[in-house]
Amino acid sequence: VQTYLKETNPSEVHKVGVIAANPSQSKHLETATMVVYGIECDFCNLRAQEVYTEDSRIPTTVFGTPLEDAQRRDFCCNALFWNLRTRHIEDWTGRGLQDLLQGKILVTPLDPFTTFYDDPLRVLRAIRFAIRFDFALDKNLEEASASKKIQDALMLKVSRERVGKELDGMLCGKGAKPHLALLTIHRLGLSECVFPLPTNVEIQGETVPDPWGRASALVQKIPAALEGFQTPDGKTPLDTRMFAMAVFLLPFRSQSYKDRKSKNHSIVEYMIKDGIKFKNKDVAGMLLLMEYVDKFVDLLKKSEMSRLEAGLLVRATKDLWVTCLLVAMIQNDTETKAQEVYNRIMEMNLDLCWKDRPLLDGRAVIQLLGLPKGPIVSTYLAEQVRWTLENPNGTKEECRVHLQAFKEQVEAKVS
Repeated sequence: VQTYLKETNPSEVHKVGVIAANPSQSKHLETATMVVYGIECDFCNLRAQEVYTEDSRIPTTVFGTPLEDAQRRDFCCNALFWNLRTRHIEDWTGRGLQDLLQGKILVTPLDPFTTFYDDPLRVLRAIRFAIRFDFALDKNLEEASASKKIQDALMLKVSRERVGKELDGMLCGKGAKPHLALLTIHRLGLSECVFPLPTNVEIQGETVPDPWGRASALVQKIPAALEGFQTPDGKTPLDTRMFAMAVFLLPFRSQSYKDRKSKNHSIVEYMIKDGIKFKNKDVAGMLLLMEYVDKFVDLLKKSEMSRLEAGLLVRATKDLWVTCLLVAMIQNDTETKAQEVYNRIMEMNLDLCWKDRPLLDGRAVIQLLGLPKGPIVSTYLAEQVRWTLENPNGTKEECRVHLQAFKEQVEAKVS
């Protein structure tokens, strides 16, 4: 290619780069890359005769023919070639085009047990492709996915980071349908492969009978709940990714375990942090949803809602308050009431109250009340928040007066 460009259009000649092999990331051969007429192109050899070990999905790979390369692909519709000379599509599996254009079905070129055992991550990739592009899963493919042998291989051979990455691709992005992805994961018996429980520990807390069945039943409520819930003027969006996961993991929210240092951790924390290796922000967000969902359920059950109570919940859950409200709606099955609570929070201008700056910062409070530095200051800052929520039009001077009176009450109780 480089020689051709030099002879026909020297100005188009660019350097050839090399992308090194990286088996840990499923990149088994080096790839040459260069720009051809303004288009970035990669060049790699056809692969065949992949040899996998019992405990790894990373193969030893050698060069092969187009047929051999097509057979080692994950799905027939992903094994199509474009012949630059003839300008025709080559379908070496004999059914790739049919699966893509007519059947819209995912079928493996080889026996799915062989394809999936060699690389069990393909099980999750099949779900991601099927959900995103509205493909059906071949019956034999589903049977292989649901088999204990393949699921054991998925747990043994695939890193948790890769599992998390595939799951993330199901939950967000163009064409994502989180609830359908989670339902398919459950239907194929893969729930605990994706969200594993900690091993060799004693799990404490309330146990829900058939937790994954309960999780699936809750997720099935999501479409109707979203269809009937409107957020016309809200500036805090629903986090559909966190929402779907939180609903799916609700049956485990009351369970915990102790690590080797006897420190207590929630089961949901383990699933998100260690099971799928999501970022710390996601772990913190999920723990927040699990912690406050029952408080939002209590709010949904009340006939009257105070500005203080609603404001404290919004401040605690911040940009996840709408998500937490909807998780509570699913948990409590109170769609109409959830809309009323949302509308009321918006009417009280509490949507972004967690961003409101305090009338008096910590230094000003210390100076006003003559407080020593330390934890005691947080007591008065929290009281200021409560007062501000109850008095949204209150002035700085009125806040000072209230805090001074509050201090007198605290000191009187102590004495």
